[in-house]
Amino acid sequence: MGEVTTGSNRSAYFQSGVLARLEADEDHASYATSIESVEESSLLVTAPLKGGVVVPFARGAKLTLVVDRRNNPHFFDVHALEMIRIDQKAFLRISRPPENGARQLREMVRIPVMLEAEVWVSDRNGKSPRFPLKGTILDLSAGGAQLALGERVPAGSEVLLRFQLGDAGEKVALNAVIRTVGIVITRGIDTFRCGLQFERLDRRLQEHIVRFVLARERELIRQAQRGD
Repeated sequence: MGEVTTGSNRSAYFQSGVLARLEADEDHASYATSIESVEESSLLVTAPLKGGVVVPFARGAKLTLVVDRRNNPHFFDVHALEMIRIDQKAFLRISRPPENGARQLREMVRIPVMLEAEVWVSDRNGKSPRFPLKGTILDLSAGGAQLALGERVPAGSEVLLRFQLGDAGEKVALNAVIRTVGIVITRGIDTFRCGLQFERLDRRLQEHIVRFVLARERELIRQAQRGD
């Protein structure tokens, strides 16, 4: 199956034979795929499989296409157009996103959240206490977060942060450094707002956070469009 190679179709990301992933917005499931052909307004990819069975996507289903370039994942918003069969093989046609539609991990904006978290603060010897502090994550990105705590923790402190990505999401634990600390006083109660920078994140955990952030970002956009 040949790739369309007209001048308007040449792409730094979308080429025949490129391995990729498709992620479903609805359940955040991730499926291996590959780009089979590139057209002016669409891409033909191998149909995602689960347990050897083709995963059907309804026309218009919102998906995220993940393409690696120079060892960095790039995330594109796409939607399903049609499921087709060619020579007994199943394919999915998806919308072709614009070249400038790619989002990388370091470019992810912070989105507002309300996630309960447990925080272990390391002492000068690098040891963590037995019992954690309780806090709330107020915003989140692939590289950091804003955390509200009921007691002051000095800037520069290393912490272990544990939280769940949404009501039914994965529980994650990661290392971070507190870069900034501010105070918000509400009804005479001090709350300390800590700016966190994540440290030593592995690729799998980064991508889990990115998927959650992307899904939450789209949810906020839909809420704004509905006027919620």
